Amino acid sequence: MKALITGSDGQLGTELRLAFRDSLFTDSSDLDITDKTALEKLDTNGIEVIINAAAYTNVDGAENPAHSSLAEAVNSQGVANLAQLATRLNIPLVHFSSDYVFDGTKAGAYTEQDPFNPVNTYGRTKANGDLAAAEHAEHYIFRTSWVVGNGPGPNFVKTMAKLAEGGVGPAVINDQFGRLTFTKTLAEAVQFALENEIPYGTYNLTNTGEQVSWYQIAQEVFRLTGHNPDRVSPQSSADYADSKDQKVAPRPVNSMLDLSLIESLGFRPPDWRDTLEAYLRHHNFSN
Repeated sequence: MKALITGSDGQLGTELRLAFRDSLFTDSSDLDITDKTALEKLDTNGIEVIINAAAYTNVDGAENPAHSSLAEAVNSQGVANLAQLATRLNIPLVHFSSDYVFDGTKAGAYTEQDPFNPVNTYGRTKANGDLAAAEHAEHYIFRTSWVVGNGPGPNFVKTMAKLAEGGVGPAVINDQFGRLTFTKTLAEAVQFALENEIPYGTYNLTNTGEQVSWYQIAQEVFRLTGHNPDRVSPQSSADYADSKDQKVAPRPVNSMLDLSLIESLGFRPPDWRDTLEAYLRHHNFSN
């Protein structure tokens, strides 16, 4: 299937390049999704699906008034523009949502039917983006959390592995809970949805496994890379925020997403612990 893939140079976009090789790959340097005119001029000949991996993801940066308008433009208006393009071409739109559309106060796992109540600017822009994507009837919205991938730039697992190799003992937040989501799992879910023509709509999608804190994940990274997990120390979100010079956006305490809907259709994501072990085994973090 030939796809138009936006944000193709990011972590998720890098994985989608491998899954959809015969596609049109774009990033912000060659396609501004906030520019309707640019999208209208784009050569979409042969495109069968739009997969939007473009996003403004600097959660703390979005709290800065100088950057919040960019977050809204990319995460909300850009999605609306892609939805309109998908409608014009009469093809499906795949979009990726976030646990940050919720406030994290629910006692159990969030379902696809739970109402939005974001606690930060980034979450509000993502919620608006979900609403925009849903304006196009043929849409798949995959709501995910704590994403880890192979592309350029940092992610939590890479950072912890490099700290472990460098002899550093980090303090890591221990009062936010969820599960990792690996970009390989996301790409496989998109392929599954398109190949099996599952019903359009919103699907929660993370890796499976127990709910843990960032602190526990950091300890697991240290253990799997052959380092003492006791070098990692727990830290509260409040203490972390106090230690930073810039404003730290509030985060959901509970980022757990219920996966029963996507699993009922036959897609069973692998356990995050197994995927984390494989991820670390295939990467060198000594540099």
